[in-house]
Amino acid sequence: AGYARAQRVVGTALDAMGEPYRWGGTSSDEGFDCSGLVWYAYHAHGVNVPRTSRD
Repeated sequence: AGYARAQRVVGTALDAMGEPYRWGGTSSDEGFDCSGLVWYAYHAHGVNVPRTSRD
């Protein structure tokens, strides 16, 4: 189950390729920054990760 979920998370991140960069962005509507993309991909599959290193 873990490997399959990881594949889905990676697929979601790859689907976002080409979206614009935006500092603090967390969605395909506004664009992503690096941590926002990671948060978005995991969150889409029910995995809770911190949005920033401070969280």
